Amino acid sequence: MSTNLDILIQELSQFGLDQHQAAIYLELLKNGPSTALKLHQKLNIPRTQIYYLTNKLSQIGLIKILARDYGTKFEACSYYQLSDLLQQKKSQVLTLEKSLPNILNQLGRISPTSPKSKVINYHGLDGLKQVTWNSTQAKGILRIFELSSMSAFLDFDFCEKVRQEFINQKLTESRQLTNLTHVSPWTNISDFVYIWNCRYIDPAEIKMSTEIAIYNNITAIYQYQKNQIFCVEIYDQDLADTQKAFFDFVWKRATKMRLLNLHGETILKTKPSPTP
Repeated sequence: MSTNLDILIQELSQFGLDQHQAAIYLELLKNGPSTALKLHQKLNIPRTQIYYLTNKLSQIGLIKILARDYGTKFEACSYYQLSDLLQQKKSQVLTLEKSLPNILNQLGRISPTSPKSKVINYHGLDGLKQVTWNSTQAKGILRIFELSSMSAFLDFDFCEKVRQEFINQKLTESRQLTNLTHVSPWTNISDFVYIWNCRYIDPAEIKMSTEIAIYNNITAIYQYQKNQIFCVEIYDQDLADTQKAFFDFVWKRATKMRLLNLHGETILKTKPSPTP
């Protein structure tokens, strides 16, 4: 097999095809429809295995199985089918992201050696996306010491999916403490704005240099330094309860901000005053 085909086989492995599946697909794409016998002779793959492999390729839409009176042939589908395959994999990843927190919780319940406290580290944009998605499992109130909107680091469509997931999961309220006197519009999901509340804390009193989200038994810490993103999830009920109490203490003394529209734009009142 030529070097170019070897490279293509390696590339196709990223779409979930093993070496033999990729070889069969490329052979059919290059030379047209073929029988199991000819594929066996050309690729040196056992005929019984070819039937299994072609069935798998048919299931993901990369080949057609043509049944004829004189025998069965296999034909490659358009290589643009890989775009659909990519979308399927994206959907699978999103489903996994959504289910991971619940799976971890369920496994923790049945594992006799599962610790009551644990720390999980994440790095980079992918880590930030995972930690952000995990927070959609928040029950009751989500409390956030906010540095900036997550859209500053993550793409807007993903952020909107997160906000919609909060609504789907029936989050009661999202409370945000900020040092900003003006929050620019940041969403098109008005249902989330209805459960979102923002208050201002003077940076002279508490300057926020680290973003913190507190929910359930989790304290999630986001650190942005020189374009390096580092996130930590701490699973500990006592710590989460302490952080919630501290947040609520500050919340009561923070200043309510005025909501300007259902895109989340808010400004500090002209004469800030602590709210009970």
